[in-house]
Amino acid sequence: MFNLPGWYWDHYSPTPVMSSYLLALVVSDFTCVSEHPIKYDKRIEVCGPPHMIAKGGGKHSTEVVATVLKYYDGFMKQKYPLPKMTSVAIPDFLAGITSESDRLWIDLVIAHELAHQNFGNLVTTKLWNQIYLNEGLATYISYFGLQSVSPEFEPEKEWIASYRREALSTDGIIDTHPIVNISNPKPFFDEISYSKGASLIKMMENFLTREVLHESLQFYLAEHAYNTVTQWDLFEVIERHAFTHGVNPPVASITEIMESWTLQPGYPVIRVDFISNQMIALSQERFFDQPPQNKLHPQFWYVPIITLTDKTKFSLLEKRLPTTWLSSTEPTKVLFIDEEFEWIVINNDGSGFARVLYDDALIRRIQKYLSISPQIFSALTRAQIIEDSFELAWAGYSRLETALDLTKYLGNEHEPIVWSAALNGFGKIYAMLVDDEAAFASFKEYVYKKISASLSITGVEQLVEDRGVSVLHRASMLTWGGMLQVSEAMNYANKLVMELISTASTSGVPPDLHAQTYCNAIIGGDRDVYHSLLSVFHIESNNDIKDMLARSLGCSNDANILEELQRNVTSSNTGFSVYQRSQILLKLAKNPLSRKTILSYLDENFEDLRNLFDGPKTIVRTLENAAQYWNTDKQLQQLLKFLAKYKDEFSKQPKLEKSIKKIMNQVEKNIIWLQKFAGLGPYKQMKSRRDERFRARIELIVSFDISRLPSKSKVYASKPFISLLRCTNFSIILCSTLWLCLAEFIPPVEKEWDNDLYPNVFSDFPKERIDETKYKVKSGPDPDPTHKYLPPTTKPISYDLTLRIILDSELDEEELTAPGSVNIRIKCLEATDQIVMHADVEFVTIIPDSVKVEEAIFGKPTNRTIPVKNQTFEINNDFYIIHLATPCKVNWEYFVNIGFIAQIATEEFTGLYLSTYRDPVTNITRRLATTQFEAEHARKMFPNYDEPDKKATFKLTIGRPENLNSLSNMIITKTEKIKNLPGWYWDHYSPTPVMSSYLVALVVSDFTCVSEHPIKYDKYIEVCGPPHMIAKGGGKHSTEVVATVLKYYDGFMKQKYPLPKMTSVAIPDFQAGAMENWYLIKRKFLRIRLIFLTFTVVCFHRGLNTYRIRGLIYYPGITSESDRLRIDLTIAHELAHQNFGNLVTNKLWNQIYLNEGFATYISYFGLQSISPEYEPEKQWMASYRRKALLIDGSIDTHPMVNVSNPKSFFDGVSYSKGASLITMMENFLTREVLHEALQFYLAAHAYDTATQWDLFEVIERHAFTHGVYPPVASITEIMESWTLQPDKFNDCVGYPVIRVDFISNQMIALSQERFFDKPPEDRLIPQFWYVPIITLTDKTKFSFLEKRLPNTWLSNTEPTKVLFIDEEFEWIVINKDASVFARVLYDDALIRRIQKYLSISPKIFSALTRAQIIEDSFELAWAGYSRLETALDLTKYLGNEHEPIVWSAALNGLGKIYAMLVDDEAVFASFKEYVYKKISASLSITGVEQLVEDRGVSVLHRASMLTWGGVLQVSEAINYANKLVQELINSASTSRVPPDLHSQTYCNAIIGGNKDVYHRLLSVFHAESDNDIKDILARSLGCSNDINILEELQKNITDSSSGVSPYHNSQILLKLARNPLTRKTILNYLDENFEDLRDLFDGPKVIVRTLEHAAQYWNTDKQLQRLLKFLAKYKDEFPKLEKSLKRIITQVEKNLVWMEKFAEPVKIWLTTNK
Repeated sequence: MFNLPGWYWDHYSPTPVMSSYLLALVVSDFTCVSEHPIKYDKRIEVCGPPHMIAKGGGKHSTEVVATVLKYYDGFMKQKYPLPKMTSVAIPDFLAGITSESDRLWIDLVIAHELAHQNFGNLVTTKLWNQIYLNEGLATYISYFGLQSVSPEFEPEKEWIASYRREALSTDGIIDTHPIVNISNPKPFFDEISYSKGASLIKMMENFLTREVLHESLQFYLAEHAYNTVTQWDLFEVIERHAFTHGVNPPVASITEIMESWTLQPGYPVIRVDFISNQMIALSQERFFDQPPQNKLHPQFWYVPIITLTDKTKFSLLEKRLPTTWLSSTEPTKVLFIDEEFEWIVINNDGSGFARVLYDDALIRRIQKYLSISPQIFSALTRAQIIEDSFELAWAGYSRLETALDLTKYLGNEHEPIVWSAALNGFGKIYAMLVDDEAAFASFKEYVYKKISASLSITGVEQLVEDRGVSVLHRASMLTWGGMLQVSEAMNYANKLVMELISTASTSGVPPDLHAQTYCNAIIGGDRDVYHSLLSVFHIESNNDIKDMLARSLGCSNDANILEELQRNVTSSNTGFSVYQRSQILLKLAKNPLSRKTILSYLDENFEDLRNLFDGPKTIVRTLENAAQYWNTDKQLQQLLKFLAKYKDEFSKQPKLEKSIKKIMNQVEKNIIWLQKFAGLGPYKQMKSRRDERFRARIELIVSFDISRLPSKSKVYASKPFISLLRCTNFSIILCSTLWLCLAEFIPPVEKEWDNDLYPNVFSDFPKERIDETKYKVKSGPDPDPTHKYLPPTTKPISYDLTLRIILDSELDEEELTAPGSVNIRIKCLEATDQIVMHADVEFVTIIPDSVKVEEAIFGKPTNRTIPVKNQTFEINNDFYIIHLATPCKVNWEYFVNIGFIAQIATEEFTGLYLSTYRDPVTNITRRLATTQFEAEHARKMFPNYDEPDKKATFKLTIGRPENLNSLSNMIITKTEKIKNLPGWYWDHYSPTPVMSSYLVALVVSDFTCVSEHPIKYDKYIEVCGPPHMIAKGGGKHSTEVVATVLKYYDGFMKQKYPLPKMTSVAIPDFQAGAMENWYLIKRKFLRIRLIFLTFTVVCFHRGLNTYRIRGLIYYPGITSESDRLRIDLTIAHELAHQNFGNLVTNKLWNQIYLNEGFATYISYFGLQSISPEYEPEKQWMASYRRKALLIDGSIDTHPMVNVSNPKSFFDGVSYSKGASLITMMENFLTREVLHEALQFYLAAHAYDTATQWDLFEVIERHAFTHGVYPPVASITEIMESWTLQPDKFNDCVGYPVIRVDFISNQMIALSQERFFDKPPEDRLIPQFWYVPIITLTDKTKFSFLEKRLPNTWLSNTEPTKVLFIDEEFEWIVINKDASVFARVLYDDALIRRIQKYLSISPKIFSALTRAQIIEDSFELAWAGYSRLETALDLTKYLGNEHEPIVWSAALNGLGKIYAMLVDDEAVFASFKEYVYKKISASLSITGVEQLVEDRGVSVLHRASMLTWGGVLQVSEAINYANKLVQELINSASTSRVPPDLHSQTYCNAIIGGNKDVYHRLLSVFHAESDNDIKDILARSLGCSNDINILEELQKNITDSSSGVSPYHNSQILLKLARNPLTRKTILNYLDENFEDLRDLFDGPKVIVRTLEHAAQYWNTDKQLQRLLKFLAKYKDEFPKLEKSLKRIITQVEKNLVWMEKFAEPVKIWLTTNK
C-alpha cells in the first residue's frame, strides 16, 4: 500500500461480534510477561513499560487474571471466547512498592474489567441510558471475582463499605437522577450506574436467593450472547427463573418491582415504629440528605422487608427471603411477628437499598444488645445500623445523640466494616469540633478510648504474613490514632522512624503504613524528628515515598515549622518539586494550626502561587481542603471577601466556578451543622417535626369509621396511607387510644394529590419530578378517529423476510413479481383470536395454505401451532386478518409465517417498484427494483405491522440473478446459490436495529459503488448508482459529504450513528403516467430544477438511503453550484433522519413534523458543516420559512398535528412550517438550550417512538433548568397553540400578523390576528397564539441582540399589549432575523423610519431582518393589510444592497409586478427603468463574470441577477452573455460557459442578439451530447423577441422532421407560454394544434402545464373568458386534471383582482419614482 522502509503492518484476526467502543489498540515499546498455561487454558499476559515488567511488576496481575477468568468461566457458564487476554499498564504515575490497599485496588479493578467480558462485551447494553447493565452488573460480579483470588479482603462485607455506601450517599441528594432515562451520556458513568446498579442487583439477590439470581444471569448471557439488551430483557429472564424456583415476589412482577427503582431517582427511608412485642408499624418515604426547598410529590418503591429478631430461626436467616413488602399501594403496613421479640432489625446485612429509621423504643433495645453481645448481629448489620443512624441524624430524621449512643460499645468491636461506618460518622464531628478546644477535648477523650481499645485488639505492629482487610483496618486505626495522639499509635510510629533513621532506609516501614508512620512521628515528636525526616525526604529515591514524606511534613503541630513550610512552598531552592509543594500546601490547609491563617497566606502570596502552579487550580483545591473545617460566619465572610478579590483570576478558568460554588456551599452547610448539632438543636427540631406528624394523624383518626375495620390477619394494611387494626375485644376507648398511639408511627396523610400530573408511579414514571406551580405537561389529544389504526392486541418483535426479485422472466406471469415469505415473531398483548396486520391486496397476494401460527419460547419456535380458521381482508384499511381457532395467551410470543407474492409496481413509485435507466455505452435500457415505503407503503411488498410505532427488527434474505446485485439496510453476511434455480443467488443480511417498517429498503440492480476512505469517518460509506455514472466519478463528492455530515451529527446530537455502514443509492427518476413511455426511450432521467424550491424526492432508511439521481450524482466542473447545494442539503436532510425519524420515530403519521420538520431544521447545520459558502444560517429564510408562510397563509391550510389525510402529511406544513417553529423555539429558548434538550430527547427515546408531548416535556425541563422558561405559559401550551387541530384548540391553523403601532418614542402598541393571503368569505372565530416578541431599536445593546430572548409575549389571553421601551428610539423593528413564525405590519410612522434608515445605513439591520421587512411588506400588500407603495418605497435603496437573501425577498415581490405589467408596454417601461437601475447597480457590486474559485451563494446570486438582467435587457448581462456565446462558437464547446450560467447565457444572448445568434445556438443544440445542456438550450430558444423565429418554433413543435425530441419540444412550448410575444396567441395555437399536441405528448398533461405557465401572466377578463371557452371545448380531454385546471382558473381570477387593486397605485408610484 505504501512504500515506507522500516515500517510494518500487523494483521489481526477478526474479533467476535462486538460494539465499536470495545475496539482497542496500543502502539508502544512495552514488554510483556505471561502466565503459565497450567493456570488457564488461554494465553494470559500483562504488558507495560519494560523497566516495570523487568522488576516483576506484571507477575501478580497475570495470576489474578488467570484465576478470575477461570472462576468466571464456571461462575457464569460462559467460556471466555478469545484466544488470549492481554492487560496493558498505561503509565499515569510512578509506581512504588505495592501496598495492600493498592493490591486490593488492582485485584478489584481486574475482577471488574474481566466481568465486562460477559456484561458489556458478550452482552451489551442497547442504550447508554441503561449503562448499569454493563457497569452495575460488572461491579456486582467483581466482588465474587475478588473472592476467588483474594478472599483475605472479605469481599462479602467489602461491598457495603464501598459501592452501597457510595450509592446511598450519591442518591440521597435532591439533584440525583434515575438509573434509566438519563438523557445526557456524560453522567452515565457515575456512582448511580456503577454503585446503585450493583446495589439493586444485590437487593435482587437477597429477595430471590443468590442461586436463583445467578442461574438467571447465566441464562441471560446465553440467550443474548453477542447481542444487545435492555433492562426489560434482564427482568424477563429473571421472571421466568423466579417463577420456576417458587421465589416469585407475591406483590408484583420483577419488572414492576425493579422499574420502581430504576425509572425514578432516590431511595426510601423505612420508618420502623414499635407497637408491641409482636407488632411494628412500617412506612416509607423518600430520603433526602437535606430537606428539599419545594414540596415534592410522594415517591414509593416496592421494598422487600426482611425482619430479624432474637427469635429468628437460622434457616430463615440464611435464605434472607422477605417477610413482607411495602409498595405504592401499601406504603405503610402494620406487621405482626409470630413470637414476642426482645429486639428486631429490618433488612439485616444491608439487604435492601434503603436507610432504616427505628423509633426510640426499638433503637434503645438494639443499643442494649450491642453493648451486651454485639455478635448476635452480623458485622454487616452492625455497620448498617451505625451508618444509617449517623446519616439520618445529619439529614434531620433523628437525633445525633442516638447515633453516638450506638458507638459506646466500640471498644469491643473488632470488625473493620463496622469501624469503617463508625469512623465515617466520627469524621464529620471531628472536622466540625477540632477548632473548638473545649468541645474537641471531650470528643477526643471519648474516641481516644475506643481507638486505643481497638488497637489493643488488632495490635499496632504489622507482621510480614499480614494481608488483606486486617492490614487496611490497622492503617485506618493508626491514622485516627495519630489525629487523636493515641499513645499506642504514636509510640509505634516513633519506633519505626528511629529504625528508619538508624538504617537510612525506608524499607523497614510496612508499605501500607508510610503515611501514618511519618505523620504520627512528626505529630508526637520534636523538631529533631521533623528535620530527620526532612533529611530522609531529600535522599529518598522512591517518588511515591518521597511524596508521602513531603505531605507528612505538614502534620507538625509546631507553629514555627509550619511557617517555615509555608515559606518553602513559594521558595524555589528548597529541594521540593512543584508537585510536592502543592501537596504540602494542601496538607497545611487541613492542619488545625496553619488552617487559621491559610486565607491570609493565600492572599499575600497569590501571584507567586498562581505562577508556581501554572494557574489558580491548586489554590482552589487548598480552599476545598480548608472548607471541610470552616464552620463560622466569620470564616465564611473572609472566604467571600477573598473570592471577590480574585474573582477575575478564577473566571479565566470556567471549570473552577463549580468548585468555588461547592466550597461556599460546604462552609454554609458546616455553619448549619454547627447550629443544629453542637447543642440541643437537633432534638428540638425533630420534636417539632414529630408533633406535626402526630397532629395530622389525629385528624385522620377522628373521622375514622370503625365499622370498616378489616378482620384479623398477621399483616394489616390499608390503601393508600394508613394501616387499620380491628378492635375486637377492645372497648371503643381502648381502640381510640391504640390509634392515638399508632399515630406516632404512621406517616402523615398527603392532602394534595394531582392524578393528572402524577400518574400511578409504577405504571408511568415521570422522567423527573415536575414542579406543578411552574408548568404542567399534557398528554395530548387522542389520535384522529378518521384514520383507523391496528388494534393494540399484538405487536411485532422481529421479521425474517425472504424475497426473490424477478425483473425478467420467460414466463409472463412471473415477470415483475417478488415471491417470498415472512416469519414474524409477535407478542400477544391481549387475549384475541385475531392477528391483524397490513397487506395491500392490490400488490400482495397471500398464499393461504402457507400461513402458520406457532408458539415460541425464548425466541424459538416450539412446533406447537394454533390452527388458523380463516383469513380475511378489510380493504379500506389494508387490514389482513388471521382468524385463530383459539385466542393467543397474554405475554406469550408466537411466530406467524406467511407466504406471498408481491407485484413490482410499474405505474407508481411507492412500495416495491420498477425503475430503469439507459446505458449510454450499449444503448440498452437496464431494469432495477427499488423501494419507497414512507408513509404506508411497506404493506405493498409484504404483510407487516405498517405503523411507525410498531417497531421491530428486520432480517432480509434477497434473491437475485447473478448479473445483478442487491443492497439493503444492513451488511451481507452470506451469499449462496439458490438450489434448483441456476444463475440465482440468496444474499443474507444481518438483522437491523429495532425500527419502523417504512424504513426497510432494498435495491436489486447492476449498480456499482464508490466508497469513502475510513479516515473521514469510522463507518463504511459508499455511494452506488448506474455504472457509467460512478465510473465518471459521479459518486465521489457525495461520499465525502456523507462522511463529513455523519461525523458532524455524531457530535452535534451526541448520538453515534449505530450501523456498520451507510449506503446511498442514486435511483434514476422519470415522470409518472402516460409520458413515461416516450420519455424512457428518449431520455435517461428527468432533471428537477432547483427553481421549483422543492426537495428532491428521497427515501431515507437505516443504513441505506435512496436518492433521485440529481440528488446524489455530482461531476466536478460540470455540475452546477445550485445542483451541488441541492445534493449537499438533501444529503444533510436525509442523514438528519438517522436521528429524527429512524432513531426516534413519530408515533403517529399525524405528527410527521417530528421527522420532517426536525430533519429540515437540522439539515442546515449539516450543510454548514460541509458547505458554509452557502450561508445556511441565512439560507433557511429563503427556503423553508418563506415556503411555510406562503402555504400556511391560505384559508385551506391545515394544522401540523391531527391532519386526517396521511397523504397531506408530506407537504410544506410538515417540512417547512415544522422547521420554522423549531427555529422559533431556538430563538426564544436560545440555541444552546434547545440543542441540549434535543440531545436528551434523542437519548431518552432512542429506538422508540415519540409524540410532540414527549418532545415538549424534555424541552420544559431544560428550559426550566437553564432559566429561560417562558414567563407566559408552559412550552407545551405555547407550542400547542401553533400545532394542534381547530376543534381542540382555536389558535392552531395558520399564523399571526403582528400589528405594531407607534404611540411615542418609548411606547408601541402590539396586537395579533390571523394572516390570510386573501380575505375569507365567512367570518371566522378570532385566533390567537403565544407569540414571543423580540424588539430591536437603535439603542439595543449587543449582548441582548445576540441572546435573542423575547422582551415580552402576546398570548390568547393577552392578544394586544402596550409595550414600554427603556430608551427613546429613532427606529424599532419587531421579530429581528425573522425569529418568530409571523408577519409584521408596521404603521406608517414606524415603516417610514425604517425606510429612512435603510436608505442611510442599511447594515444597521441584519440581512435577515432586511429581507424579512421587505418580504412582509410585499406579502401584506398583496393580502390587503397595507399599501403596495410602502413595499415599493422599501426597495429604493436596493442599488446599495449586496446580500443575496435580501435580493431574493425583493425580487420575489418585484416578480409579481413584472408578471402583471409586462404586457402593458407603457407601464412596464417605467417598471423596467426603475428595476433596471437596481439590477445594474447590483451587478456592478457582484460582477457579471463568474471566476473559477467562485462557490456557494455568490454564484447563485449572480445567476439570479443575470436572469433578471436578461428579462430587463440590462446591458452588462446582455454583453456578458454575448461574450460567452462568442467564445462557445469559436471553441465549439459549451464547457466555456460556467455550469450555473448556461440558462442565463443562452437566453440572454438570444434576447440581445439577432437571427444569426439564434441559428448558431440552434446548431449547438443539435450537436450537443450532454442532455442537461441540451435541455437548457431547447428552452432558451423560446427566449427570442423575434416574432418570426417564435412562429417558426411553434411550427417545429408538431413537425416530426425537425430533429427535436418530444421532451425538448415540450420544454420549448412551456417557454413560449411565458414569452410576452407568443403568450398573446398561445391559446389559439393550442386550439389549432390540440390533437397533434395531445398525440405528440401522449396525453393532455403538457397542454395543461402550458396553460399553467401562461396563466401566471393573464390578467384581463378577455383572457379569462377565452380560457374558459377553451377549457369548455376540450373538457372531455381532461378527466384526471381537474385540480390543475381549477388552479389555472383561480390564478387568472386572482390576477384580475390584483390588477383591480394594484395596477393604478403601481402606475402612479412608478411615475413618481422614475
